[in-house]
Amino acid sequence: MAGVAAITSFLPLTISGLIFSSRRLNKAIEADDPMVSIMNLDIATGQVFKASECAMNIAEESKKNNIIPNLMTSAEENIKNASKGAKALQAAEKAIKFTADHINPIIMVTSGVKIATSDDKERTAMTEVPAVATMLFVGEPAYKKLTGIAKNKRVNGKLTAIEQEALYKKNPFLKKQAEALNDFCATKKFLKHAPKVLKGLGFVGASICSYELGKAAGTIAADKILGEKNSSEQNLFARNEFKQTNAHAAA
Repeated sequence: MAGVAAITSFLPLTISGLIFSSRRLNKAIEADDPMVSIMNLDIATGQVFKASECAMNIAEESKKNNIIPNLMTSAEENIKNASKGAKALQAAEKAIKFTADHINPIIMVTSGVKIATSDDKERTAMTEVPAVATMLFVGEPAYKKLTGIAKNKRVNGKLTAIEQEALYKKNPFLKKQAEALNDFCATKKFLKHAPKVLKGLGFVGASICSYELGKAAGTIAADKILGEKNSSEQNLFARNEFKQTNAHAAA
């Protein structure tokens, strides 16, 4: 993969990965249950690792093509040298790499644990399931397909970006506007990679919005269904003289 192509593919993934890791770290801090907190922290670590791998790929390709100085890859080389022969570091790397390669399934498991440890399991399930499902299976894939964000896959142990055709390019107007933006940014030194950064930020926005939409839909359904259920239970209690008598006696 050429240096410019590497930056185009990996930069949005680097930006979005770092932001997602920050959000997961915040969720880990705010979680009421220790297990949910630990799992969110694990996800955050995996996302940092994946973002770092993407950044290292950019640095490696940039070094080969003299896009950035060789100094940019010295940190990676120092880490590799330091970890040689260190079994603890190698084991930790394998665990983190597993998380990085299985982010979505682990997010789903974390949501399941959140539901299982919630005081109101029914309501939590009715809001969490549609939120996560909308995010992972609707919002994020749709945005990736629309903008052509590369899919990442590990090939022979190395993270590889798999290009996909952006849907917006099939629309002449959108394609023309995107090309005009790219051409303009290419002429400005500090805006050279702005379109890729914006693409990564847009992915974060699409992920958050789809999660919140799914959660909002689940909340409406939960309020309607559980509200009616609670109302029905209260009415049954009101009509049951035996329960009323016991309630007064207990009081």
